[in-house]
This record gives sequence, structure tokens and C-alpha cells, in this order.
Amino acid sequence: MISLTSRVNTRTLLTPEKSSKFVCVNSESIFFAKVKQIFTESIAPLYGSQDKAINQIYESTDRTCELLLDNADDPKGILVYKNALQDEFADHGIKNSLEIKTLMVVKPKENSGKGFGRQLIERINDIATEKVSDGIHVTVSQNAEGPKTFFEHFGFKTVMEWESRYAKGVKEYLLFKSV
Repeated sequence: MISLTSRVNTRTLLTPEKSSKFVCVNSESIFFAKVKQIFTESIAPLYGSQDKAINQIYESTDRTCELLLDNADDPKGILVYKNALQDEFADHGIKNSLEIKTLMVVKPKENSGKGFGRQLIERINDIATEKVSDGIHVTVSQNAEGPKTFFEHFGFKTVMEWESRYAKGVKEYLLFKSV
């Protein structure tokens, strides 16, 4: 029998309302079903099928997934990032950069304004510092309400934009922040 506590890495944070923690999620995690549900309900409507992303989280070979949980273990945020630093956009001045694959507050209508987004940003900043990254980059869709403004609030700048890179007919923005 696998000990669940030995497979759950946590980092506890205090918010004005309650304590919260980050939990790493992979195929052995008791929280994997929650991650799958979040991707299916919240991300798939914007980008289409998330089967590949869910499988990559399940396998945990090239990326890490962390859930931000409240003290009742209810998901309040999700963070997925590449394990290796990236040079994919080196021709745009982005080198040795930590790539955010997903960063979002779960159920934003009920959880916005409670500090969960700030905790997600603080966590990715900490990871970038630990990895000795030159910066952090993320791609956001015009179809999602608010992410571009959210990231800009935390110091990200638009480096480029394109249409139909990930979803046909959808404008996407590449954002970057130095660390």
C-alpha cells in the first residue's frame, strides 16, 4: 500500500482568511481527478480537448502540476509549468525562461479577490528563482476573460501576439517577466 503522505509535497501559505497549501499532482496523487475536472470544465471550452495536457500531467515527465488548496482541501488555484527552462522564444529575447503552461484561479467568480491569484504568482516566482531562470513566460488567449490584464498587473509584458497558433481564429499573446 502506498502511503499518501509520502507522495504529497506541500507548501503551506497563510492568507487573511485561512491557510492554504500547494500540493504536487501526478498519477499517484489523490487530487488527480480534481485536476482532470478543472481542465475539462475550465480550459477545454477555451482551447478544445485537454486530453494531451491531462496525460502529460498524469505522466509528470516534462511538467509539474501544483494545486492550491484551502484548509478543506478544496482547489482554489492550479499551476502547471515546464520542468526544464525554455529557449523556444529565443528569437524574441526570451531565453532560460520558466514556461507557465497553466496558472488560474479555480471558480474565479467565487474565488477572485481573495489572494489566490497572488499566491499562484508568488509560487511561480519562487520556482523561477530556485531554477535560476532569467524570466517567466506564458501564452494567454483573447478568449479567456482577464488573464492578460492579470499577468500585466504582476509585471508581465506582451512580447508578441499571433492568431491561430493554438486554436484556429483565436488571438494569442506571449507575455514575459524578468526574474
